[in-house]
Amino acid sequence: MLWEKLSTFKNKYNIYLSEVTIREIENCSEPKRTQMINELNKINYTLILVDKEIEELAYEIIKKGILSEKHIEDCRHIASAIVTKCDIIIS
Repeated sequence: MLWEKLSTFKNKYNIYLSEVTIREIENCSEPKRTQMINELNKINYTLILVDKEIEELAYEIIKKGILSEKHIEDCRHIASAIVTKCDIIIS
């Protein structure tokens, strides 16, 4: 499971999470929400806040037809990774 692997990644990789991910977790029902928050608390990560640059890039992804507006949150994930120059996106 990804959560179990994250603890082994912490010394090899920089881990970033977008605030979109945090919102998604907060919207989960219990007990899943608490379980995921507890797992996140075990790792060090950098939180990526969705700012104007990320928001504009997310809408550029839609404008280019890569994804539809129905997938705006996915576009924000992708834009967050692009702006912070992440090498890999794990979903």
